Amino acid sequence: MDGSERQQVTVRASEMPAARLLVILLTICWMQMAMAQKVFEDRREQYYRQGQDAEAIYQHEIRQWQINRETRLRHPDGWLALAGFEWLRDGSSSMGSGPDMQLKLPGGPDYWGTISVRDGKVAFLPADDSGVLVNGKAVPLAALVVDDQGEPTVVSAGNLSFHVIRREQLAIRVRDREAPLLTAFKGLDYFPVKPKWRVRANYLPHPPGTSKTITNVLGQEVEMPNPGALAFRLDGKSLQLEALVEEGSEQLFIVMTDATSGRQTYGAGRFLYVDYPNPDGITEIDFNKAYNPPCAFTAFSTCPLPPPGNNLPVAIEAGEKLYRNDPPAPAITGQ
Repeated sequence: MDGSERQQVTVRASEMPAARLLVILLTICWMQMAMAQKVFEDRREQYYRQGQDAEAIYQHEIRQWQINRETRLRHPDGWLALAGFEWLRDGSSSMGSGPDMQLKLPGGPDYWGTISVRDGKVAFLPADDSGVLVNGKAVPLAALVVDDQGEPTVVSAGNLSFHVIRREQLAIRVRDREAPLLTAFKGLDYFPVKPKWRVRANYLPHPPGTSKTITNVLGQEVEMPNPGALAFRLDGKSLQLEALVEEGSEQLFIVMTDATSGRQTYGAGRFLYVDYPNPDGITEIDFNKAYNPPCAFTAFSTCPLPPPGNNLPVAIEAGEKLYRNDPPAPAITGQ
């Protein structure tokens, strides 16, 4: 547009009645406001949908975690398959389902064989024609790997198997792939998943080498690494949990009780894993992933109890609820 054209437009605008000019200006303003409102509503809808998508993704994540949790429990070699627990003594002991066996097994051959303990080492001599296998093979004699030495050796006959564990002293843990607890498993109950139970936590490191004495359900004590604590706020309260480390784990391990313990959740506490903190010392605790220890299902396990300080004074209505089924097997007897 050259100078003469601009002059003509200016003249036409100056000659236009004021009322008409006002209407045009108001119309332009209204159109601009309408466009701005449309942009705002579109963005609000987008953010709302993103929020909905994030919530749906989180709900799916937790549901998948729950499914994986149940799948592990239902595995024939999982915690629900535990069927026996016997302490070992130095020397040789006969073992089997027969009435005269020194170590009583809940099924299989009357006489499985002889197990021997010498200087902390364990050997097993299968009985002739018993059908007992060691790691799936028939062998005349086997040195048994204990669970704290690596992958434990599995001795089996039919649906039953055992391996050797060390809990202050040596013991055998027996599994039954057709255990009543496993075949009658009714599934797990959970609190409704709520984002409020996923909280930001500050990692408070302890001096290197710090450990805590952890007591298990048998009254035995073991030292576990305690690298730090997790400080967080929940419902306006400042709370803290001591973090432990399990051998070979890439996450922090939490054993805790709260105001729901013994009522809506297992009385001896629940377990929870938490990622190590980022470089700023921040991590996240998701109580929606709190779950029951093996002792909530069977008396043939040896679970750690919460260390002092991990008894939260608030009700954590998140994660796994108390398992309700038939009474568990008789408790493990003392050493």
